[in-house]
Amino acid sequence: MTHSHPISDAASIAGAYIVKPSLDGVEPRGMFKPILNVTKKISQEFTKALKNSYKIAHSVIGAEDALKKLGQDCMRMKLLLLHISVFCIVLKTT
Repeated sequence: MTHSHPISDAASIAGAYIVKPSLDGVEPRGMFKPILNVTKKISQEFTKALKNSYKIAHSVIGAEDALKKLGQDCMRMKLLLLHISVFCIVLKTT
């Protein structure tokens, strides 16, 4: 992933949108739509992965299996995986 790539731009913005609301006490479930709204015009591939991560986070899959599934879906996008993994872990722990 390089700088100025749409996926890395969207992932960086999503990361910021995870941290700021968390510090303000926003429940993780309330973060999905704002993140989706701000990143959907930046990268369709990121939007698809974000929606998939949300679906996995709200499934009955365990955290370890969820991370494996996400890794299979976006092996070549390490930065994207990092941000989506954080998002899933946050959702799974609430």
